[in-house]
Amino acid sequence: MGSLSHRDFYFVRHGQTDHNSGKIEGEHLDISLNKTGRGQAVAIEPLIATLPLRFACLSPLRRAKETTDILLRNLPLKRLEVAEFSECALTTWNQMRKGDLSDPVAQFLQTVAIGLKQVLVEKGPSLIVAHGGIYFAICKTLGIPGDGIINNCVPVWFHFNEKKDLWQMRDCI
Repeated sequence: MGSLSHRDFYFVRHGQTDHNSGKIEGEHLDISLNKTGRGQAVAIEPLIATLPLRFACLSPLRRAKETTDILLRNLPLKRLEVAEFSECALTTWNQMRKGDLSDPVAQFLQTVAIGLKQVLVEKGPSLIVAHGGIYFAICKTLGIPGDGIINNCVPVWFHFNEKKDLWQMRDCI
Protein backbone atom coordinates (compact mmCIF):
# COMPACT_ATOMS: atom_id res chain seq x y z
CA MET A 1 0.00 0.00 0.00
CA GLY A 2 2.89 2.39 0.55
CA SER A 3 3.33 4.91 3.29
CA LEU A 4 0.66 7.37 4.32
CA SER A 5 1.12 11.13 4.17
CA HIS A 6 1.38 12.68 7.60
CA ARG A 7 -1.50 15.12 7.16
CA ASP A 8 -3.79 15.96 10.06
CA PHE A 9 -7.41 14.94 9.73
CA TYR A 10 -10.55 14.86 11.82
CA PHE A 11 -13.01 11.99 12.14
CA VAL A 12 -16.67 11.97 13.17
CA ARG A 13 -18.77 8.86 13.41
CA HIS A 14 -22.26 9.53 12.05
CA GLY A 15 -25.10 10.42 14.41
CA GLN A 16 -27.20 7.79 16.10
CA THR A 17 -29.55 5.55 14.12
CA ASP A 18 -32.21 3.17 15.32
CA HIS A 19 -29.68 0.41 14.61
CA ASN A 20 -27.07 1.97 16.95
CA SER A 21 -29.63 2.53 19.68
CA GLY A 22 -30.60 -1.15 19.66
CA LYS A 23 -34.06 -0.64 18.15
CA ILE A 24 -33.00 -2.59 15.05
CA GLU A 25 -30.95 -5.74 15.30
CA GLY A 26 -28.98 -7.61 12.69
CA GLU A 27 -26.89 -6.49 9.74
CA HIS A 28 -25.81 -2.87 9.29
CA LEU A 29 -28.33 -1.21 7.02
CA ASP A 30 -28.27 1.93 4.90
CA ILE A 31 -30.63 3.76 7.23
CA SER A 32 -31.19 7.37 8.20
CA LEU A 33 -30.30 9.14 11.40
CA ASN A 34 -32.94 9.11 14.09
CA LYS A 35 -34.03 12.23 16.00
CA THR A 36 -31.23 11.78 18.55
CA GLY A 37 -28.67 11.40 15.76
CA ARG A 38 -29.79 14.60 14.05
CA GLY A 39 -29.58 16.39 17.41
CA GLN A 40 -26.07 15.04 18.00
CA ALA A 41 -24.91 16.42 14.65
CA VAL A 42 -26.54 19.80 15.28
CA ALA A 43 -24.84 19.94 18.70
CA ILE A 44 -21.32 19.58 17.26
CA GLU A 45 -21.89 21.73 14.16
CA PRO A 46 -20.49 24.89 15.87
CA LEU A 47 -17.32 23.03 16.85
CA ILE A 48 -16.86 21.63 13.35
CA ALA A 49 -17.19 25.19 11.98
CA THR A 50 -14.11 26.23 14.00
CA LEU A 51 -11.84 23.49 12.65
CA PRO A 52 -9.29 24.39 9.94
CA LEU A 53 -10.89 22.10 7.36
CA ARG A 54 -10.09 22.14 3.65
CA PHE A 55 -12.52 19.42 2.50
CA ALA A 56 -14.72 16.59 3.74
CA CYS A 57 -14.72 12.88 2.90
CA LEU A 58 -17.67 10.72 3.71
CA SER A 59 -19.08 7.26 3.47
CA PRO A 60 -21.62 6.80 0.68
CA LEU A 61 -24.15 5.48 3.22
CA ARG A 62 -27.18 7.62 4.09
CA ARG A 63 -26.42 8.13 7.80
CA ALA A 64 -22.96 9.55 7.01
CA LYS A 65 -24.36 11.78 4.26
CA GLU A 66 -27.06 13.14 6.56
CA THR A 67 -24.52 13.82 9.31
CA THR A 68 -22.23 15.57 6.83
CA ASP A 69 -25.11 17.67 5.51
CA ILE A 70 -25.83 18.93 9.03
CA LEU A 71 -22.19 19.47 10.00
CA LEU A 72 -21.31 21.37 6.83
CA ARG A 73 -24.55 23.20 6.09
CA ASN A 74 -22.83 26.56 6.66
CA LEU A 75 -19.40 25.62 5.33
CA PRO A 76 -18.60 25.75 1.60
CA LEU A 77 -16.30 22.73 1.65
CA LYS A 78 -15.67 20.31 -1.18
CA ARG A 79 -17.13 16.88 -0.39
CA LEU A 80 -15.76 13.61 -1.60
CA GLU A 81 -17.58 10.31 -1.21
CA VAL A 82 -15.12 7.52 -0.49
CA ALA A 83 -16.52 4.09 -1.31
CA GLU A 84 -13.81 2.48 0.84
CA PHE A 85 -15.41 4.14 3.88
CA SER A 86 -18.63 2.08 3.69
CA GLU A 87 -19.28 0.16 6.89
CA CYS A 88 -18.20 -3.46 7.18
CA ALA A 89 -20.55 -6.39 7.59
CA LEU A 90 -21.63 -7.19 11.14
CA THR A 91 -19.75 -10.51 11.10
CA THR A 92 -16.56 -8.69 10.04
CA TRP A 93 -17.08 -6.12 12.81
CA ASN A 94 -17.49 -8.86 15.42
CA GLN A 95 -14.36 -10.65 14.17
CA MET A 96 -12.33 -7.41 14.24
CA ARG A 97 -13.41 -6.67 17.81
CA LYS A 98 -12.23 -10.15 18.85
CA GLY A 99 -8.83 -9.63 17.21
CA ASP A 100 -9.56 -12.25 14.55
CA LEU A 101 -7.58 -11.45 11.40
CA SER A 102 -9.63 -13.64 9.07
CA ASP A 103 -9.65 -12.91 5.34
CA PRO A 104 -12.75 -10.66 5.52
CA VAL A 105 -11.16 -8.62 8.33
CA ALA A 106 -7.82 -8.31 6.54
CA GLN A 107 -9.61 -7.31 3.34
CA PHE A 108 -11.70 -4.69 5.17
CA LEU A 109 -8.62 -3.22 6.88
CA GLN A 110 -6.84 -3.04 3.53
CA THR A 111 -9.84 -1.38 1.87
CA VAL A 112 -10.06 1.29 4.57
CA ALA A 113 -6.30 1.88 4.35
CA ILE A 114 -6.67 2.49 0.60
CA GLY A 115 -9.43 5.03 1.28
CA LEU A 116 -7.35 6.73 3.97
CA LYS A 117 -4.38 6.98 1.62
CA GLN A 118 -6.62 8.70 -0.96
CA VAL A 119 -7.73 11.22 1.66
CA LEU A 120 -4.26 11.97 3.01
CA VAL A 121 -2.87 12.70 -0.46
CA GLU A 122 -5.08 15.81 -0.55
CA LYS A 123 -3.96 19.01 1.13
CA GLY A 124 -5.72 18.92 4.48
CA PRO A 125 -6.80 18.90 7.11
CA SER A 126 -9.89 17.00 6.12
CA LEU A 127 -12.98 15.81 7.91
CA ILE A 128 -13.94 12.14 7.54
CA VAL A 129 -17.56 11.29 8.36
CA ALA A 130 -18.04 7.55 8.47
CA HIS A 131 -18.74 4.59 10.76
CA GLY A 132 -17.49 2.82 13.85
CA GLY A 133 -15.86 0.06 11.82
CA ILE A 134 -14.02 2.64 9.72
CA TYR A 135 -12.74 4.34 12.87
CA PHE A 136 -11.59 0.99 14.23
CA ALA A 137 -9.77 0.21 10.97
CA ILE A 138 -8.15 3.67 10.81
CA CYS A 139 -6.84 3.29 14.37
CA LYS A 140 -5.40 -0.14 13.53
CA THR A 141 -3.89 1.14 10.26
CA LEU A 142 -2.20 4.05 12.05
CA GLY A 143 -1.00 1.91 14.98
CA ILE A 144 -3.04 3.79 17.55
CA PRO A 145 -3.55 1.68 20.68
CA GLY A 146 -6.92 1.22 22.33
CA ASP A 147 -10.18 -0.53 21.72
CA GLY A 148 -11.03 1.39 18.53
CA ILE A 149 -14.51 2.28 19.76
CA ILE A 150 -16.03 5.73 19.16
CA ASN A 151 -19.39 7.14 20.16
CA ASN A 152 -21.72 8.80 17.70
CA CYS A 153 -20.81 12.39 16.75
CA VAL A 154 -17.62 12.69 18.78
CA PRO A 155 -15.05 14.65 16.74
CA VAL A 156 -11.54 13.23 16.95
CA TRP A 157 -8.32 14.83 15.72
CA PHE A 158 -5.62 12.59 14.21
CA HIS A 159 -2.13 13.99 13.82
CA PHE A 160 1.35 12.65 13.25
CA ASN A 161 3.82 13.44 16.05
CA GLU A 162 7.15 13.94 14.25
CA LYS A 163 9.18 13.88 17.47
CA LYS A 164 7.78 10.51 18.52
CA ASP A 165 7.42 9.23 14.94
CA LEU A 166 3.86 8.01 15.51
CA TRP A 167 0.23 8.83 14.91
CA GLN A 168 -1.80 10.16 17.82
CA MET A 169 -5.41 11.12 18.30
CA ARG A 170 -7.57 12.95 20.79
CA ASP A 171 -11.19 13.98 21.20
CA CYS A 172 -11.97 17.54 20.17
CA ILE A 173 -14.66 17.98 22.82
